[in-house]
Amino acid sequence: MVSAVYPGKLTKISKKYNKKGNNLLKPILLLLMVFGFNLSNTKGTIFNAFFRFYSSLMVLLYHYFAVSDFVWYFQNPLDEIEIALADSITVWASVCTWDFLFWKRKELFRIVQIIERETEKLDGRHQKTYRRLVLISCTAAWLFVFVFMYISQFIVLPLDVKHDTYFVKSPFYFLPLHLFSRGQINLVIKIEKSLENFLIQGSLAMIVTLYVLLCLNIRMWFKKYGLSCKRNFRLASNLSIEDLKPFRLVLRQFSKRVTVVDNVFCIIVAVWLLMILVTLCVRTLAILHDEVQSNPQMMAMSVMEASRAILTLLSVGLAANGVYQESLLCLNVLEDVYYNPSWKESTYHEIASSRSMLQPAHLTVWKFAILNSSFLMTCIGAMITYMIIGVQLHTKET
Repeated sequence: MVSAVYPGKLTKISKKYNKKGNNLLKPILLLLMVFGFNLSNTKGTIFNAFFRFYSSLMVLLYHYFAVSDFVWYFQNPLDEIEIALADSITVWASVCTWDFLFWKRKELFRIVQIIERETEKLDGRHQKTYRRLVLISCTAAWLFVFVFMYISQFIVLPLDVKHDTYFVKSPFYFLPLHLFSRGQINLVIKIEKSLENFLIQGSLAMIVTLYVLLCLNIRMWFKKYGLSCKRNFRLASNLSIEDLKPFRLVLRQFSKRVTVVDNVFCIIVAVWLLMILVTLCVRTLAILHDEVQSNPQMMAMSVMEASRAILTLLSVGLAANGVYQESLLCLNVLEDVYYNPSWKESTYHEIASSRSMLQPAHLTVWKFAILNSSFLMTCIGAMITYMIIGVQLHTKET
């Protein structure tokens, strides 16, 4: 007989890293607070009142940028809309992401608490590894935000702009602009665009990072539990179907938690994929355009946004695929038990029936497509096909 294996019995809790209030996700949670989203278990009337005001201010800024970007399309000719569409879809996707997360904030807060409890059950080596992954991911996301802001503000944004056209969509339109010098107006435009890029690109990058870190943590659950069960099942001289009940119970518990994560992010991931598709299509055509090729600044911006879209697709797709693959490997532990030659034939049928009742945990795109390697390769193949067609059409035109 094999003793029941539950998540809490997988490994000894590390005394070094398991301190009260020591949440390994704390770096990314603090960064999200900068953008008006609080997922930490903070207490205090003064802090909560201040953060509610700050969060409300962030809501107004996000939606102001989204509306002003939408208004821009009614004030500019059609030949400029194609290039600007990639920037606009990023703004709208970022605002939609923030709105969906704010709508699902209670479920997301519950997920963060579950992640914190499950991480405490990992040993010191795995906790240290995950801590390192969190710090590297947050640093990379933060560096990307500032690099993107530098390129957009100091390389792409021209010093001479059409002030009247620009301020039509801004509250500054109601100010007496004739009293200010051209340099002062340019400074105001740079500050506003810098704030927009910081909030839009920063919030989107941090939420994508949070999603990837959640997937990496879930992947650790299945990996540690699968290895533990595999070791125990192999050491068992005689195993009955009753010994598999704890195994099924824990896997169902993990699957329910993955479903909670999917309920929060499934629509958001669909918005990201739409943003990635539009960005790559528009930027591919822009790079092939003669006007963009002769402008190094526009070429740098196009390459930067296309690279961001590809990196987002790969990070989200590979992280979600890791959850699917590890849960599948965890289920395959039953196959090793199934081919044990010392078992009776009746036991084979019981284990096969138990295996068929369990399905690998997975994350989805709006509940209609599973995020795994097959879906990722389909997306990459479709985008490569579009790029090839675009290059061929451009070659025929020239």
